[in-house]
Amino acid sequence: MKRQRKNLLKITQFTKMESKSKNKEYLKLAIILGVLFLILGGFLLYVSIPLLSTKTVVLATQPVDPFDLIRGQYIVIRYEIASIPSIEGAEVGDNIYVSLMEDTNGTARYKTASLDKPSKEDLFIRGQVNLHEARPRGILRQIRTA
Repeated sequence: MKRQRKNLLKITQFTKMESKSKNKEYLKLAIILGVLFLILGGFLLYVSIPLLSTKTVVLATQPVDPFDLIRGQYIVIRYEIASIPSIEGAEVGDNIYVSLMEDTNGTARYKTASLDKPSKEDLFIRGQVNLHEARPRGILRQIRTA
């Protein structure tokens, strides 16, 4: 009888120890998964902040319908603000700010361009000088959004 009690006591102690180690493993797993979800959430938030904190605008486009011997007929769509008048002091690689104004249709069009950042109330796009090219009608600079 005493032997059975000892065996039962050992079995219950063993199951208690086993359940404690399982609880520790579950806790470790929960902590690891929590950290992974926090990291993933941080990445998603980092990528989403510009989309959540800015205004969406519709830009006017300039379709170009070129012909190429290799590619045949194709279409290229450029934004109207991709080529703008020259800005004094701007060089290739500089950040520029293109101020926009919305017309009656809600399309954002070029207003001014500057090396200085406009106020937060103004509608603008930050870009980078990509090409400095002299043309017969004046100097134009191509920009790409940054």
